[in-house]
Amino acid sequence: MRNHKEASILIAAAQKEQRCCAGGSSSVNRALYRRQVAGELVKPYPGLFFPLQEWNALSPGQHTLYVARALHHKHSGWVFASVTAAAFYGLSVRQNLYDGSICIATKESPSSSRNPLLRCVSMPHVEVHDVGGIPVTSVARTLVDCGYRCSFRDSLPIYDSALAAELVAKDDIIAECRTIRHGRTKVADLIRFADARSESGGESFCRATMIEEGFPVPQLQVEYSDGNGSNYRVDFQYQLRSGEIVVVEFDGMEKYVNPSMTHGAVIEEVVRREQERERFLFRNGVSRIVRLTYRDVLGRKEMVRKLIDAGVPCMKL
Repeated sequence: MRNHKEASILIAAAQKEQRCCAGGSSSVNRALYRRQVAGELVKPYPGLFFPLQEWNALSPGQHTLYVARALHHKHSGWVFASVTAAAFYGLSVRQNLYDGSICIATKESPSSSRNPLLRCVSMPHVEVHDVGGIPVTSVARTLVDCGYRCSFRDSLPIYDSALAAELVAKDDIIAECRTIRHGRTKVADLIRFADARSESGGESFCRATMIEEGFPVPQLQVEYSDGNGSNYRVDFQYQLRSGEIVVVEFDGMEKYVNPSMTHGAVIEEVVRREQERERFLFRNGVSRIVRLTYRDVLGRKEMVRKLIDAGVPCMKL
């Protein structure tokens, strides 16, 4: 394919700045479209392009950031909001929320857009914060918008991660919640249950699903010591009326494959350590250990069955 010098320069600049690129002149636009048709570029958003191979290596969250940075390049007055703003703050956003859309704040009532990927969030006053040169809504406003637009179990990881990173206080979210007309109850529930002690988005998602299914809020990150300087923390713990202690562990595959969690150990060694950890917990008063996979939690039914079988009370029964 004949090389178009200006298009190549635009693509190179976009790659360096970690954003998508947009054409300017009609000849550049035609060159970009030709490369898209040839399979060299992807068009994730109307008028925006990026090299296909590199795009496929990025995460859904990075896709959102690359598109938003390109849109800021074209529309410097836009203020990004909701899930898009959460991505810039580095909050724990579940990947299913990255659906290719971009959220911006508007002071007026949002009008219908021909672009289904552009979502406008109406707010009478837009408090603008700068994150890496990109204008976004405040953390508190971002959480409120995510809270009333997304489900409880999709939103709780966002709230937990914001509190854990000390980006916001619950009082700030409460104050911001008073400024909205709809969704106050949903946001109030999230504020009530949000907990900075959650160590991952997966754990937050698991805890939110437990709550939705009628189980009591578990204790988080309970620590056990072996007396020799080694400490073991469990994800969730329930103490039953009988006095029995039920530990619930959320087993994402990361603990077996993520180098930062395995510390270079092979899977067999990680499994051995887990077995050793379980034996220690049983010796120190734990009655049962329930292991939940992401699939268990996502589908709900298996999670509910495992917890009920372990004796954890359920309000829905």
